[in-house]
Amino acid sequence: MFSFLLLVAACTAPSNSTDDSAAPQTDSGTDSGTDTDSSTDSGDDTGTAAPYTGAAAGPWTVSTTTMQVDGDAVTLYIPNSPAESTSLAVVSHGFARGPSNHITTATRLSSWGFIVATPALPSYTDHEANGKYIAQTLVPAMHTAYDAASDGKVVLIGHSAGGLASIVAAALVTNAGYVGLDAVDMSDVGNSYANSVTSPALLLAGDPSRCNSDGNSAGWADMVGGEHWLVSVSDATHCDFESETDSLCDNLCGDSDTARQDLIQTYAVAWALQQTRGNASSYLAGGSQAEADRSAGRLSW
Repeated sequence: MFSFLLLVAACTAPSNSTDDSAAPQTDSGTDSGTDTDSSTDSGDDTGTAAPYTGAAAGPWTVSTTTMQVDGDAVTLYIPNSPAESTSLAVVSHGFARGPSNHITTATRLSSWGFIVATPALPSYTDHEANGKYIAQTLVPAMHTAYDAASDGKVVLIGHSAGGLASIVAAALVTNAGYVGLDAVDMSDVGNSYANSVTSPALLLAGDPSRCNSDGNSAGWADMVGGEHWLVSVSDATHCDFESETDSLCDNLCGDSDTARQDLIQTYAVAWALQQTRGNASSYLAGGSQAEADRSAGRLSW
């Protein structure tokens, strides 16, 4: 379990604020247009939602902004895409980690047409409360601010304990999809909520280890009521499921690998797209790319 990080990563604690406003506010340090410091050029702004190719950069440019949610600033990644090709997503970090561990994942997802929130989860140890925060505070704030610029669908993605918080949220949010990035259950919280999840669920799993509690979230695949797929990523460590990881994680949980990180992000984005726009079937079980990755030994299910 990733709890070892609590003693050495306390500096990642979410900041507190007394501002209770939920209105979106543009970060004065970023630009909602083409500021090269805050935007990633992903291709043609006038493109439409073509079939997913697995590319790291989708058809739309991405800019960042912040939104005040329950008194805290949440970073958002905004694609320059039309509303009919835009959905909402939340990417939640693991225990004692933070939003900065998922910048590449969030940017990649946004370049394929998602308005992506990367919150600093409010509690270190109450993962049920974190899930309720996502479902009852963050997602409603995103709907209020961005439904006019999206189709209203939301995909909940989380790593480690963030995957636990996200499965709690998935049980409470309608019109949602779920992606677990080597999720970890704690105190059977996930088991108690998984039976109530009717959203399509993808569980991407690394090799069993102490950092993922020996893969103890795998059982959720037999509990969720909707479409689901449990996929093992060959030789993946817990750190591979972050996009910006660090030596602390590598030392505690095994070395990360850029090729495995790319593969994990590819399938997370594919699942999100398939559940919202249905254009990534090649990356589902039975699809040509998924079968090729299985034949090559990169994935198993």
